[in-house]
Amino acid sequence: MSGVARFDCYPSDFLNGMVGMTADQIAVYTTIIFMQYDRGEAILIEGREREIAIRAGMTRNRLAKAIEGLVALGKLHNEDGHVFNDRTEKELAKIRVRIAEKREFSAKGGEATRQKFNTNDNKNSSPIGPDGQPNGQPDAGLYSPPPLPLPPPGDSPLRSESLFAADEMSAAERPKKKAARASRLPHDWKPSPESRQFSIAEIGEHRTDNEFAKFCDYWRAKGGKDATKLDWNMTWRNWIRTAKERIGSAPREGPPVAHLVSRGEAW
Repeated sequence: MSGVARFDCYPSDFLNGMVGMTADQIAVYTTIIFMQYDRGEAILIEGREREIAIRAGMTRNRLAKAIEGLVALGKLHNEDGHVFNDRTEKELAKIRVRIAEKREFSAKGGEATRQKFNTNDNKNSSPIGPDGQPNGQPDAGLYSPPPLPLPPPGDSPLRSESLFAADEMSAAERPKKKAARASRLPHDWKPSPESRQFSIAEIGEHRTDNEFAKFCDYWRAKGGKDATKLDWNMTWRNWIRTAKERIGSAPREGPPVAHLVSRGEAW
């Protein structure tokens, strides 16, 4: 009896079924079940001890002891030297029913297709129609298909074909856009006019010049991938936002010197 190439596996049931087994019993249990699915029948132990022991990774004595323990646990059955798992036997029966049903449906579908093809073929192969013309078609001299529409003015057939070819071009054949690459801060880099106006509006022109010097020194001294950016103008604007927050959170300065002197306070 032939086996199956694949089967439904229920991991939770399988794992729960191995609870209480020894390592040798788990190895033999798994090997016997897979061999049963592969061959479609119970596994004859006599004469195959060496094969099963090699697949399970143990000696023959350990194999015999493991099979004996699995039979005692009810995980395997031994009938006249043929060992099998009861649930695997039931699953194989279900699989065989599904295979038979699929073959029956396939045969019906194939027969229906052949009948339809033969019917159409008989219609198209009629030698003479009622009007005396082949296949029952009207006289070619009295009927002709309408002419194909002409291309619009200024549109040559070659251009039309190229448009159709572009529409049918697969995604793999279309030219790909180059992805933007990160780079280090160029030595001659300056914020764009828009980015500079943004900075002036946030922290003023004087602080903008100071932050620009800090910005350049920081990023040109930094190493590694962190020193490469896709958009330096965006990085600059984020730098200015951070600078604005830093300025806003700085401790408030004391009263000016002139004020202290006018009050006669020492400083």
